[in-house]
Amino acid sequence: MSERFWKAESLEPLIIDILSKKQNAVKDKELYMMLKELIRSMTPKDFSRALMRLELWGFIRVTSHKKTMKLIELLKTENGGRRFAQGG
Repeated sequence: MSERFWKAESLEPLIIDILSKKQNAVKDKELYMMLKELIRSMTPKDFSRALMRLELWGFIRVTSHKKTMKLIELLKTENGGRRFAQGG
């Protein structure tokens, strides 16, 4: 049970890190696969929740690009806004 809690808490910083290194919008499936390599026990539900949190906190924007594809882009970076601190 504690592993599940820790896993959910650790996704947001990883997403921010990946997006800041990419410097462009990333397809949702591409980002999911990158995270899945790092956290094998991550589920699609965990991924969606982390994206929703980051979008609500104003760190990312998720837009529909095609019917089955979403683009995820980083809005706030170290130079242009607040930095991400785990725990909200």
